[in-house]
Amino acid sequence: MLLLQYMLVRTQDHDDGVALEACEFWLSLAEQPICKEVLGPHIERLIPVLVRGMKYSEIDIILLKVKIKLPSELTS
Repeated sequence: MLLLQYMLVRTQDHDDGVALEACEFWLSLAEQPICKEVLGPHIERLIPVLVRGMKYSEIDIILLKVKIKLPSELTS
């Protein structure tokens, strides 16, 4: 699976545009019926790469913080 290895490297590219396009590849593959079969043997390498590459805008961070607060914390 040379393609998957190549895409793992591109997912970590310093050029954000290249890394974003590589992430789009993973997203489109995840939507295919063969996803589990193809990614299964590579999932232990893929997940850490995707998690390390996660980036959030300031508004995303604010929204995530609001979602994790308990309802009692929101009213006080």
